[in-house]
Amino acid sequence: LLLDHFTTGKDAEGYKRVPTTIVFVGTRRDSDVISIWLIRRGFRAFAHNSDRNMETRLKAINGVQSGVYDIIVG
Repeated sequence: LLLDHFTTGKDAEGYKRVPTTIVFVGTRRDSDVISIWLIRRGFRAFAHNSDRNMETRLKAINGVQSGVYDIIVG
């Protein structure tokens, strides 16, 4: 996994830390599948797509800014 080369360690909760990353995919389903795949491998990822309501999408953006998420898949 390419992201493993950018991992800067783990946080207090055991998640792998990487620089803020945006992954562009072709479909909403792909964003869900890939974000789940990343989460299961220890990354802090969020699927950002039109299936999410605006409040949830804004929380995700704020989460990236505050360090809750490192990767947005959209």
